[in-house]
Amino acid sequence: MNILIAVAHPDDEVIGVGGTIVKHVRQRHIVHVCFFTEGATARGGSIKKQLACARKACQSLGVDHTHFFGYRDQRLDTYPLLDLNRKLESLVKKIRPEIIYTHFYGDLNMDHRMVFDSSMIASRPLRSTVKNIFCFETLSSTEWDAPGRFPFTPNVYENIEDYFDKKVEAFRLYAQTPSNEVEKFPHPRSIEGLATLAKKRGSEAGFLKAEAFMLIRQLND
Repeated sequence: MNILIAVAHPDDEVIGVGGTIVKHVRQRHIVHVCFFTEGATARGGSIKKQLACARKACQSLGVDHTHFFGYRDQRLDTYPLLDLNRKLESLVKKIRPEIIYTHFYGDLNMDHRMVFDSSMIASRPLRSTVKNIFCFETLSSTEWDAPGRFPFTPNVYENIEDYFDKKVEAFRLYAQTPSNEVEKFPHPRSIEGLATLAKKRGSEAGFLKAEAFMLIRQLND
């Protein structure tokens, strides 16, 4: 089975779906991670170092293939949506994924919303191999939007108790970026923040640690 993780920035893949990525890898699925932006220029960081950390983090998770589209960080809304769609549609056609994980449509971050829209368009029924689309939550973005406007209401939970340590290991690699993506607690984008959310989502489903998703589309043969 081919899996595609479509994210806006390096570190989103670890924060949102890192444990589930490891789970797919252990199940011998082929995992692709697609980064729309370089994740550095908005804060004056080094693109080269940011992408190097992304490659190391994906390698730590066991990702098979990484794809970098190279758009400017925090500026996806300045590009024609058609350009983003064509880029992703080309990748989807090439790798033929059955599952896509992507950002939640109600995230505070506009880049995240653009990636969600593009993912939906690139995976239209009858025009792609995608059977299931899941949205993940991104700490310091999903929960910081206006209360009640777009609530993240998960309906799928993945037990990541056995994979959480690998998620943390990959996340720590982003501390090596010039902008240092790993914050100190009580910032939600911290080691403790990851653990707190994993325990909370786990408790909702009877697991010790979990990642939560919203199933957006499911096509059954």
